[in-house]
Amino acid sequence: MRQQGQQQQTDASITLPQQEWQVYKVDEGIPSPNTKLRYRSAFSLFLRHCRQTDLYLLIQQNPRLIEGQIIDYINFLSEEKYYARGSICAAVSTILHFFEMNDVILNKKKISRFLPEDVSDHTDRAYTHEEIQQLLQRCDERSRVIILLMASTGMRIGAIPALQIGHLEKIAEYNLYKITVYANFPRAKYYTFCTPETATAIDSYLAYRQRFNDPLNKTSPLVREQFEIDDPFVAANPRPIAHRTIAYIVDEILKRSGLKTKEVMRSHGFRKFAITMMKKARVDFSDREFLVGHRYSRGLDVNYDRTSEEDRLQEYLKAIELLTISPEYRLRKEVQDKDQIINHKLREKDDALVSLSDQVMKLMTEVQELKTHRSS
Repeated sequence: MRQQGQQQQTDASITLPQQEWQVYKVDEGIPSPNTKLRYRSAFSLFLRHCRQTDLYLLIQQNPRLIEGQIIDYINFLSEEKYYARGSICAAVSTILHFFEMNDVILNKKKISRFLPEDVSDHTDRAYTHEEIQQLLQRCDERSRVIILLMASTGMRIGAIPALQIGHLEKIAEYNLYKITVYANFPRAKYYTFCTPETATAIDSYLAYRQRFNDPLNKTSPLVREQFEIDDPFVAANPRPIAHRTIAYIVDEILKRSGLKTKEVMRSHGFRKFAITMMKKARVDFSDREFLVGHRYSRGLDVNYDRTSEEDRLQEYLKAIELLTISPEYRLRKEVQDKDQIINHKLREKDDALVSLSDQVMKLMTEVQELKTHRSS
């Protein structure tokens, strides 16, 4: 705990009463804004289960009592909510983080013994091109951008609300965008790229907003809340879309498309798709991990990797064809590739004919010289 003087603070329904010591909240010490959101949500469920809103009183309890509350919560999630082991571990990790931040020493080994057995078969998979194409047929301009962003970049769903127009940089040579993710959070910030297909969808969506008096500028949200086109005040004052709204949109599109299935993890299925396609395109492992935001999975590279932006772009370009959803685009690319092969073979044939012609001319010259030599 840290000293603060006589002060009252409130965080939603959780109160920090007047006292000499301030309590560290559950999301403190967490760099990722997306993780902060998940920690707050998970911890609020634990507090609700314990019927506790006073954080100071919570940490003043006997550690053995706290351990019992956590174990009781584990049993509740397992036996009444039917949570899988992985989900329960994530919830417990959040709770333990809070108590660690507030110097409450708990017996983690004892708590871990109450975690349920892992019975999941880990058969969840990525979406296919055909499935994503089916989803896009049910999309409006905004939801099309959301789905293509996740599918072409591997971006987490929680990163989208924080994206601003100024976080995008057009690379005209390849008709795509460089996107800075978590730009306002230095410890979580990274950049990635999107496909030309996604860039076209973004341009179309922004043009639509501009037609209805959305004053687009660098700080405007890339994906905004829905608005009535007949309400110029709301149109002119965009607010970023909420995380829960994106989750709801994706869920509804999956339902309408008949693709809501346990074998694909909803929004995470798009991230798996992007990573799978990059792997299939043989994108360098370190670059792939960087481009999908796995900043801390590269060992020492996070401190010593100095790969240039251009080099990472060239790696991403390898995967564009596989990351593109539209079959028309892929067919055009296939035709272009075949045209290049045909043109290359024609050039080789022309070069061979020129070489053969030169050899014939040389042979004829040698024959003529031989005849001249004999006649003399």
